[in-house]
Amino acid sequence: MARYGSDKPDLRVKLELTDITDCVREVDFKVFSAAAALPDGRVAALRVPHGGEMPRSEIDAMTEFVKIYGAKGLAYIKVNDRAKGRDGLQSPIVKNLHDAALAEILKRTGAADGDVVFFGATAPRSSPTAWARCG
Repeated sequence: MARYGSDKPDLRVKLELTDITDCVREVDFKVFSAAAALPDGRVAALRVPHGGEMPRSEIDAMTEFVKIYGAKGLAYIKVNDRAKGRDGLQSPIVKNLHDAALAEILKRTGAADGDVVFFGATAPRSSPTAWARCG
């Protein structure tokens, strides 16, 4: 569950959740820091290779989709040019994440130019539908 968001993952799909809870405890983005502060809270990232090619309308449609499962939204970062640091990232949440958190998130997820990273924040860790409720 923690790795794939499912107890019966399709291993042909090479997408995995990356726990970033410890990276975001001290960030200004309250959705992340509040979840990270909970005893059973979790913040996870999902890197989608080449997902940066998705138009904003598709990301907005995904945001509406996750609301079906109780999420309030869907945070994301498009990685346009990793070498430029925060200037190479496109997202409404980047301004609320400090440089160390951004660097560690990119490192842990293996995000590269052209990727998009989606995020979910929830509690408790043991919930079988935790990823679906993230947001």
